[in-house]
Amino acid sequence: MGLTKVSTDGVKDDAITKAKIPANQIESSELAAGCINNSNLFSGAVVNTAQIVNNAVTVNEIADGAVTLAKLPHGDSNNNGKFLRANNGADPTFETVSTDLVADTTPQLGGNLDTNSFEISLDTSHAVNFGDSNELLIKYHGSHGQLIYTGSGSLQNKIKANSYFQIVNNDTGDNMLQAQAGGALSLWHAGSQKLLTQSGGVRVYGDLENHNNNFVAKDNCKFTAGNSEDLQIYHDGSHSYIKDNGTGNLRIQSNATIQLGDPTGSIDYAKFINGGYSEIYGNNTKRF
Repeated sequence: MGLTKVSTDGVKDDAITKAKIPANQIESSELAAGCINNSNLFSGAVVNTAQIVNNAVTVNEIADGAVTLAKLPHGDSNNNGKFLRANNGADPTFETVSTDLVADTTPQLGGNLDTNSFEISLDTSHAVNFGDSNELLIKYHGSHGQLIYTGSGSLQNKIKANSYFQIVNNDTGDNMLQAQAGGALSLWHAGSQKLLTQSGGVRVYGDLENHNNNFVAKDNCKFTAGNSEDLQIYHDGSHSYIKDNGTGNLRIQSNATIQLGDPTGSIDYAKFINGGYSEIYGNNTKRF
């Protein structure tokens, strides 16, 4: 008897059971595309991976929203606050991501730190450190603000040309020191300028006092007075001079005796006695 093709209409409902189908007899090639959907699978029909060939289910076979939170591992009370972490092909695990910056003793930045219009506050005696060996420190310690440099080079404050470096009184706003890059250095006392550097030297505003030391001028360096340097006092290496180049007189005035003598002060050359007479000496003997 020849075989007759049997259509689905010729098969009684429930006539083909799992017992009638040998294992591994129906492969994906025997199934038409789309012939099996959710309505064709009874609950629990696919119970473990033994019914699913490796790589048989890809993202294209999973409808959007088909995998819900209920299908993902939930963990237990020990996993509260943890994140599910992929493990390079191994089973995912619940891991803790620490957001406690206080407990993190080695925090690192992956980019610039933006203060977002807030301040960075440090406790007393705690510093901001710079350098691989903390060569530069800025801190507040013992009621003093401190800038500490222990490096092998120099501590530099770089100013662009023609701009100013200033130290200013916080309470009054008065300058204490001002230095212009490529220009003058000025010093102030109680808001009043006292010293100014110039291309030709230094200008002093007020008295210049010297305590317990000498004013020293090398040969041919002159102490001058007058707008045109009319009076000059200097030593040329051989001789000493008091020179008046002005149009008026050179006056030596005293309310007591004017006395000329040798460097030791023991030999007199001349005496001009206030309100009296004049004396001229030769060989330390009065002649006139």
